[in-house]
Order: sequence, then C-alpha cells, then structure tokens
Amino acid sequence: MQFFRLAFFAAAVVPLVSSCSDPAPATTAATADVAADSTADAAVTDTAKPDAATADASAPDAAPVDATSPDAALADQTQADATATDSQDGAALADAAGSCPAPQPPGTVCQGTVWVCGPGFFKPYGVASCVEATCDNLQAAVSTAIEAATGAAQSCAAGEECVVVPTSTACQGSCGVAVAADRQNDVLKVVGWLDDNICKPFDYAQKCGYSTPKCMAPNPICKAGVCAYMP
Repeated sequence: MQFFRLAFFAAAVVPLVSSCSDPAPATTAATADVAADSTADAAVTDTAKPDAATADASAPDAAPVDATSPDAALADQTQADATATDSQDGAALADAAGSCPAPQPPGTVCQGTVWVCGPGFFKPYGVASCVEATCDNLQAAVSTAIEAATGAAQSCAAGEECVVVPTSTACQGSCGVAVAADRQNDVLKVVGWLDDNICKPFDYAQKCGYSTPKCMAPNPICKAGVCAYMP
C-alpha cells in the first residue's frame, strides 16, 4: 500500500516539474519572433537597394530625351516640304504669267490664258483694244455705242410701229430715242452693257459729272423711212 502511494506521488510531481520548465520554450518563441521581424526588416531594407539602383539608372533614359536628332530631322523635313510647296507655287505663278500669247497688248494684264484690261483701262463696246479710262475716252465710248445702236434700229417702213427706248445710263441722262419696235431690244442690250461695264465700274458720274436734259412727251412715228421722236 505504501508503494502505491509513492508511485502516485511521483506521478504527480512529474507534471509539476514539466510545467516549471515551460518558460524556456516561451522565451525561445519570443526570440524567434524577434529574429523573424529582424529578418523581414532586413529584407525590406535590402529590397530598397534595387529601387535606388533603378533611380540611379536614369542616365540611359535621359539620353533618348536629350537626343533631339529625330526632332531635328522632322523639322528639316518640314522645312523641305515648305520649300517644295513654295517652289511649286512659284512655278504655278510663273506658268500663269507666261500662259498668254505674245506680244502683250498695251494696257493689259495676263489672266489665265487671255490678256485683259489692266487697272485704269477699259474696252469700249465692240472694240478689242483697251484704252485709258479718262473722262473723254469714257464719254466718247458711251455716246458712240448708243448712236450706233439706235442708228441701226431707226429705219422703218410706212405704217411700221416706232417706240421710244430709254437710253439713260449711270454716265448721263437722256430723253430716249425713237426706234423700230421690233429692234428696241437690240438698243436696250447695248445700253445695259455700257451701264454695267463702263459707267458703273469706272464711276463716270463721280469723275466727269452727271446731267439729264429736260424732255417733252414723245410721239414716235415713222417719217420718211425713219422713226422720229416727234414731241
């Protein structure tokens, strides 16, 4: 019986001794945690080194940025294109200037393939050459054209209808002229052309003055083979 008590006591003492030796493993675990933290910190510190190396390796990147030769080549190409365009434009202008037949008529400039009257020059109705736009030349051109148009439309046969067509323009006023009814449009076309191509474009009234005569009511008739105004 005494033996069994001793055995029970020994069994109870052994766990107590084991529990008393537990602090050592706990200390070992804490030491392991500290060691692990130190190792992790060292890894982080070591990891920063590649970043520094990457930051330092900026010289190769700076070389392409500083290398302006592609931009210079592009600028040169742009300049070359501009020069080529200017050359083409100059050639086109030269072709346009030399496309009119020689010799050059007086008072003209080349436009496309034809010579046209230059500034301060005009062509009288039915005339091919250009004349200077002076008051005398303008007045002569207008009166000559109207007289020619009305003269060609005044002949009539007995009993043929005559009418009075207005011949006033922006150059001068007029009482009108008696012409054959079937030819009045021929006169009106000439008067309209003079107004649009001479009187208005060259400011005839502003340069040379404008006047309108006093007119009596017309009574156009065919008299002796000619249409007459007959007031």
